[in-house]
Amino acid sequence: MVTRRPWVVVALLAVVGVNLRAALGALPPLIDRVGSDLAIGKAAQGLQLSLMVALIGLSAPLGQRIGSRLGLEKAMTAALVVLSAGGLLRLAADSFPLLLGSSLLTGIGMGAAGVLVPGLVARHLPGLVGLATGMFAVGMGLGVAIAAALTLPVTDLLGGWRPALALWGVVAAATAATWAVVVPADGEGPGARVPHGLPWRSRTAWLVVGFSTAAMAAGFTGTTWLSAVLLEHGLGEERAAAFYVLFQLAGVVSMLGLPAVTDRIADLRTLMASALVSQGIGMTLLVAAPAVAAPVAAFLLGLGMGGGTSLTLVLVTRTTRSASEAARLNALVMLLAYPLSATAPVLFGLAHDVSGAFRLGCAAAIGIAVLGLAAVLPLRPHRRLAGLPLAEGA
Repeated sequence: MVTRRPWVVVALLAVVGVNLRAALGALPPLIDRVGSDLAIGKAAQGLQLSLMVALIGLSAPLGQRIGSRLGLEKAMTAALVVLSAGGLLRLAADSFPLLLGSSLLTGIGMGAAGVLVPGLVARHLPGLVGLATGMFAVGMGLGVAIAAALTLPVTDLLGGWRPALALWGVVAAATAATWAVVVPADGEGPGARVPHGLPWRSRTAWLVVGFSTAAMAAGFTGTTWLSAVLLEHGLGEERAAAFYVLFQLAGVVSMLGLPAVTDRIADLRTLMASALVSQGIGMTLLVAAPAVAAPVAAFLLGLGMGGGTSLTLVLVTRTTRSASEAARLNALVMLLAYPLSATAPVLFGLAHDVSGAFRLGCAAAIGIAVLGLAAVLPLRPHRRLAGLPLAEGA
């Protein structure tokens, strides 16, 4: 069914994208306040974001199943309602278990909603697939940056971190209501089902998972801990928040610019390596000279994060021969790369608890980026998920 209001749906998809990542941007600038208020250590603080990230991947099959039962449109409304509930629960988060519960609901909502978008675009916007998908991706990038920029002012305005975080639950509720009115169910029955037969035995699939995991691990570590690292080195909340916004905006720029570049380049390995090296250099600067090199470090980390995200999406398309193969590979990447990379912020915080400083965690993040290069080198042009002899990497 082609919608009669395509540009309204495109705009609304961008708003949905903002909602699906705002929670990841709102928490890090407040992570020290939350930790002090609830008397929890760095590892427990990192668990909040790690849980949300892990559930983005683990909840993807749940979103597909709900979509097949309710239809894609109603399933999106339901997922946004769950996301809203997770945000609003933070108003009552006077203990670590309640805060953890809010993160759990938020992660489920993000994962279930995100996996529905390709099917919704194909159904309602078949002539605007590239534009709609791009606007959704940009919305996600802006969601983190906008939330990060607004968090501290909103915290001061509303009188605490709980209402500041819960505000995004209100935004998600308004988005759910708008979606239900603007994009009603089309009455054509269930949506796309969960893809089966994931390519577990494909070496190419594991290389894509390896690159994606390394890129996202460094990116999620920066998302969670950049502000805290800068605060520990005496930059102050306002400067740390400003550099965090720079980090997110650099990611958005990278996400916007790289897809156009990849259309003209057959061999993506240089770009992939550059994304990982950029993150490694950014982390190195945080270790060596955080007070002096903070803006450069934030910018490089953001470029690498956005580049890794965009290049993973391109790789899924480049290494598959059909939509069904792409769906299978994308499902494997979500199920493995998100949960695996979600452990990085927790381990980063645990390293701080053990050593009393962030240097050990930064060194580990640099090591992960270096290991990711091992997955880059074999991903030569024209390598495919299936259909090639095993000796050629199928």
